[in-house]
Amino acid sequence: MAVTGALIDVQPLRSSPAFRRLWIGQTWSGLGSQMTLIAVIYQVWQQTHSTVWTGAVGLAQALPIVLFGLFAGDLADRVERRRLSIVATTGMAACSALLAVQGFAGQLPVTGVLALVAMQACFVTVGGPVGRAFLPHLLRREEVAAGLALNHISFQASMLLGPALGGLLLGWVGVGGCYLIDTLTFAVGFYGVIGLPRLPPSDAVPAGRLRAVGEGLRFVAGNPAVRGALLTDLAATLLAMPISLFPLVNAERFGGNPRTLGLFLTAIAVGGVCASVWSGAFTRLGRP
Repeated sequence: MAVTGALIDVQPLRSSPAFRRLWIGQTWSGLGSQMTLIAVIYQVWQQTHSTVWTGAVGLAQALPIVLFGLFAGDLADRVERRRLSIVATTGMAACSALLAVQGFAGQLPVTGVLALVAMQACFVTVGGPVGRAFLPHLLRREEVAAGLALNHISFQASMLLGPALGGLLLGWVGVGGCYLIDTLTFAVGFYGVIGLPRLPPSDAVPAGRLRAVGEGLRFVAGNPAVRGALLTDLAATLLAMPISLFPLVNAERFGGNPRTLGLFLTAIAVGGVCASVWSGAFTRLGRP
């Protein structure tokens, strides 16, 4: 395959204005979210100097996904998805605004900060499935794989640039300013979701929510490709992303400089961006 054939396929951005708007909105709001992540880790470390509490930041983000993630997909099938996407984006923006208020006030205890992070993660849990559900309706069948690859590089690019920019902003405008900029990025996120077409509930949803979740789990367990992809991603997340230790290493090796703290998370994304850039090598295949 020629080198150009291995590069990421950007045709979905050309062919679908709605997908292009959604992709731009998700990229900007993802960039702001990564900046907020580094700001939260930095704030919690500054208040506690404990890796237990910085690890709790990850739990505050992960637990809502584990507890509500299975039901979020079912919810996305049962309601009008454009409206649900707007609600989720509004909730995420509101949580970022509250983080900005407490960042400037400087009076909220660590448990309060983690509660806001968990609340925002709940809206992220709802917004993720509904956003992905739009892809088959915005793109032609042969473009869906390239659309997924573009979403992946959007996430990786946000993870690459967001923490580095967040570290710079922390040293310049502090945690409150970093949260405020994240809040402002959701304006672009609204630009993406408001332009989406109305998407009514699916007619093929099972009657009971638990039954729908059970069918989803059976599909994952019975599909070797999906099962393998999820287990691989789970192993990489659990075993190769010691994010809670970054503030400690940064304090011991770099004097606690927020600029270098952001570069720790940025480094993780370098490989992901490289893989995404060359994703055309498999998204153009019939059986990736």
